[in-house]
Amino acid sequence: MAAILEALALRYFLARHQLRQRTLSEARARVEALRSRIRPHFLFNTMNVIASLMRSAPDKAENAMLDMADLLRSMLGESESLVPVNNEIAIAKKYVDIESLRLDNRLRSTGTSASFRARR
Repeated sequence: MAAILEALALRYFLARHQLRQRTLSEARARVEALRSRIRPHFLFNTMNVIASLMRSAPDKAENAMLDMADLLRSMLGESESLVPVNNEIAIAKKYVDIESLRLDNRLRSTGTSASFRARR
């Protein structure tokens, strides 16, 4: 009888340990997925650009902050659902607007792609 009770208790603690490990593993996977979606370098660089624009161009800083909020909202949203193309284009434009603030004249629009092809 004691051996059966010990076996049941052992099974209980083993199942509890496995559940805890699985939960921990899922949490780590979610954090990694979130980290890969946010792209920390982009986030930190954008925040630095916004901070530098606060005094010199507050309107640009405000627009960049709003664009960044929209980008984060779209990145952290449910990725399994389909998104209309218009929404994707709007998000891409916001990303390009932020990058144009950060990269200034080093970012070229698609209108200059002919000069890029000529240099290749």
